[in-house]
Amino acid sequence: MKRHRICIVGSGSSGLACARVFSSDDYNCEPTVFEQNPFIGGQWHYDPDGLSETTAVYKNLKTNIPCGVMQFSDFPFQNSDPEAYVGCKDVQDYIIAYAEKHQLYQYILLNTKVNSIDETFTVTYTVPIDKENEISKRSHQKLVMRNENYTTYSEQFDAICVANGHYTEMYIPNDIPGLHSQTFPIMHSHSYREPEHYRDKCVIVVGASHSGVDISSELAPIAKQVILSMKEENKNQYEAVLNMLRQNGKELCTNYLSTTFSIVPPIERIDKDTVYFQNQTSIKPDLIIFATGYEYRMPFLQGKLQVDQDRLRNSHYVYPLYKQLFHADFPDGTLSFLAIPYRIVPFPLAEVQSHIIARVLCGKLSLPTRDDMINAIDNLSLPLNRSYHLVNMIEYAENLFEMMRDIARHSSKNDRWIVIDKRIYDVTNWNKHPGGQTILNHYAGQDSTESVRAFHPNIAFVQKYFKTFYIGDLIGDDNKKTTKYDDQALKDDFEQLRQKRYCKSTSWLPYLITILFYIIAGIQHDFGHLSVFNQPSRNHAFHRFFLGFIKRGSADWWNNMHFQHHSKPNSIDKDPDTRVEPLFLLGNAIPMRKAKINAKYGKTVVVSQSNHVVTEVSYDDSELSWFQLQLKGTCNIIKSPLNDWFTGHLNFQIEHQQAEN
Repeated sequence: MKRHRICIVGSGSSGLACARVFSSDDYNCEPTVFEQNPFIGGQWHYDPDGLSETTAVYKNLKTNIPCGVMQFSDFPFQNSDPEAYVGCKDVQDYIIAYAEKHQLYQYILLNTKVNSIDETFTVTYTVPIDKENEISKRSHQKLVMRNENYTTYSEQFDAICVANGHYTEMYIPNDIPGLHSQTFPIMHSHSYREPEHYRDKCVIVVGASHSGVDISSELAPIAKQVILSMKEENKNQYEAVLNMLRQNGKELCTNYLSTTFSIVPPIERIDKDTVYFQNQTSIKPDLIIFATGYEYRMPFLQGKLQVDQDRLRNSHYVYPLYKQLFHADFPDGTLSFLAIPYRIVPFPLAEVQSHIIARVLCGKLSLPTRDDMINAIDNLSLPLNRSYHLVNMIEYAENLFEMMRDIARHSSKNDRWIVIDKRIYDVTNWNKHPGGQTILNHYAGQDSTESVRAFHPNIAFVQKYFKTFYIGDLIGDDNKKTTKYDDQALKDDFEQLRQKRYCKSTSWLPYLITILFYIIAGIQHDFGHLSVFNQPSRNHAFHRFFLGFIKRGSADWWNNMHFQHHSKPNSIDKDPDTRVEPLFLLGNAIPMRKAKINAKYGKTVVVSQSNHVVTEVSYDDSELSWFQLQLKGTCNIIKSPLNDWFTGHLNFQIEHQQAEN
């Protein structure tokens, strides 16, 4: 199998999560992370001078979500309460520890700036001359240019993952009249580091998102005056940020209302040293801090790799991204973008996104066609402005989990996946399955865990066959139910019933006593269910003897047909016991289907045996667990000496259907 070489641009939290996922044994990938700085961590690297182009955190910043939620799935914050809101230095140390724990530095090229990536996925990058000896050892590398300070190389990859973040290109509104006529300084929150620099100053903060409100809260106790300029429609956002700051223990700007802190509408215009607001008030500030967010920029992407530049520059969003992750012009998933949505939980989300990218690249998941992806993108009800990437984190994550759970499309004879214990198996080419091909088809695209365990008493023995077909794991909420109802109450009731009715035994005594009352069919039936001996091989041998030698029938045929019945009882087109037409039409659905095809079919309901009452014959419902299917398709018959003898105790159908569960 080809080993995919992946270029990851950026070693922030998203880029590192991507490198961790791609370098795992689950995927046949070789990541290379390009980082233009001499450090990892992206925006979480604290630069006290505020001069870094790529870092934006300030000294007293705390996370706005608890670290137990923020952390990577396989690496908890050390020595921190999961409910704690931690500082930027703690996060920076955490990211470094994460990279060291998973030995990610071997994939990272520091001080390496990506200049361009062309349509052949050839990456051109520049490194300082003192790094030449280290970089030149790369096998796929080609020298492009060298001068006294820098060396430029090119290198071709199989796929590109853009993880350069969106907290670098500062956004300052350009529609404020007189903005560039001001005589006082203007700055972006990107350069803000600590409040002491603004002591006794009159500061206007523009923007009511987290940075704007938090910076106002830091300045209010020491500044001469702090004025927060915000839009009326952002009031709910402002209140939400205050609540977050309150939870993480930070001082609030509202504590200083009417003293040093006030709120005003947006700026109407600027006239040299004076700022006028939309409520007709004005003030002469010492400076303005714009906490107005950032732009998305990927200047290194060339040609067809570029996103729509008009939408990027004018409307401030990235198009066309399928699931806000894959460039739709590359349906093989070879161009992807991490952590584009905002107001998210970035660390775990980047992990999930990386798993999806890796699965697509390794052929474990497939994307729609280019046209289908474009149609899906264009049919989304999203604002065509800066809010395009503002997502509901829970809904978005669940949507990604569904992509990884989406084996339902692999449900045909030529594309057949099944799930056993949250592991996915591609059994399309399993031509020698002992139970036959048909029973595999019944659970294609579905979770077959309960059914597999019911049919295979020695599960450890058969697991060695599963390994050949293993292709990946389901990732998501382990507690999420995959069926309509909770089985536990039903199973508890059944266990009580089982204890009252009988105790399981594998001794010969019950069979010596009852053999006089069993007909040959009943004997072979119990051997066929592997319910006489502990060893399956002995059951199989006696089953073949009684059915093959005594009754002159086929044990393999019986297994093929009868196990289909127990796998999907009373499921139309999957349980062969429902296919007794044209003599009988069972249930309600089959007669209606036949009547649509041929009006001569009427509706006839039959009870062929007392031990197989047709309670409901319907189409397969994958949301019902195997346990529930057994109960839905049968019922018990009143106990009597005649019934017990005549049916061989198969009048206890509930116990019979559930015996191996």
